[in-house]
Amino acid sequence: MVRQENGEADEQGLEILQQLIRQRVPQTLRNTLVPDVFESDKVMRDLCLMSGGYVRDLVQLMQQAITKTDELPIQTQVVKRAADALRDVYKRAIESNEWIQLAKVSLSKRINSSQRHLLFNRCILEYSYLAPEGDKRVFYDVHPLIEDTRAFLDARSLLLGEMKSFAQSDQSVDEIVLVGLEEIYQEYQLYLDQKDYKMVSKLALQAVELLSRIAESIDSIQDRDVYLRIVALRSYWELMANLYKARVF
Repeated sequence: MVRQENGEADEQGLEILQQLIRQRVPQTLRNTLVPDVFESDKVMRDLCLMSGGYVRDLVQLMQQAITKTDELPIQTQVVKRAADALRDVYKRAIESNEWIQLAKVSLSKRINSSQRHLLFNRCILEYSYLAPEGDKRVFYDVHPLIEDTRAFLDARSLLLGEMKSFAQSDQSVDEIVLVGLEEIYQEYQLYLDQKDYKMVSKLALQAVELLSRIAESIDSIQDRDVYLRIVALRSYWELMANLYKARVF
């Protein structure tokens, strides 16, 4: 994978992709990818990030970049043109009613049954890693090429706006969670009924991460009331995560 669940770059995953690129260039260039093949480390890194960690897309981006450049090294503008070409392919695969589903996955890092088909056309990517506790964790995210499209940005903005509206309302905490964190909440309740407190704690942490991202998108000065309500809701889920984590041991 190229990004962690919190959105930060995954350096180990990026290094693996860069090694794959080295294996596909002539041997005489493998130790001098920068500056003989790529203008800078950033150019190569950006190309790897845009692939989403999907090897087929990495290869296509490389092929597009080489096709679109007159001579090596590959420059930033060429990588952007290569990304635009592949981005158009993804845009054509997305129906108008699916942009909001992509925005939901972008925020929750989870998918439900109605969104699973978006995995098959790679608009949504599945990532897995070993948590510090030693167990495998899986999360989902939108392909990086899609994130820069106007349709996706509009859908994400609309969804965040709806969440702000719920935060401003007089609904109870549980009602807000049901609307804004529907998939997480449903699984949370399921595992809570089963008294699987380890999973309950994990799901509560996912709610915390989601609310943290929402809080970051809010102007804490201009929308202070909304911001404080989101922070209070996040604190509630932090409390639940710690409470049920303690019950595991």
